[in-house]
Amino acid sequence: RLEKNLRYVLNELVRGAYALGGAGKHDEAIAQYTRLLQMHPRYANGYSYRAYSRSKKGELALAEDDYLRAIELDPNNVQSYRGLDHVLLQQKRLDEILDHWGRYLKRHPNDSTALFERSGTYYRKGEIERAKRDISRACRLGKKQACETQKRYFP
Repeated sequence: RLEKNLRYVLNELVRGAYALGGAGKHDEAIAQYTRLLQMHPRYANGYSYRAYSRSKKGELALAEDDYLRAIELDPNNVQSYRGLDHVLLQQKRLDEILDHWGRYLKRHPNDSTALFERSGTYYRKGEIERAKRDISRACRLGKKQACETQKRYFP
């Protein structure tokens, strides 16, 4: 019963914080996520959600720290990697993005989202053959967006 109540409280805090962030109230959202993490410090998604709000405010170093903590707690959540990718891309840290995707893809070699995202980083670096390889594989794995991108950039 206690666990069920905790889950309910956490879900309510997440919903409230998400609504605040959606309304552009990122400071309030961050405060709410921080309260949530004080109650449940191993809640990986809480770090990822707070990181997103921090990145919207331009707090890239803090966002990066939160995404890395989320990944440490749940190394299988592709959305945390996508968020980290976005934060690092804003700083043009392409090699680090590739390192993170490489580690993720070692555990999940058939994750079409990860392959799609990594292909974009390869493309930005000018590594076109690697970009083609990843986008093609993501398409074969069924990612519609990858197939559309492949047709547009690699006909």
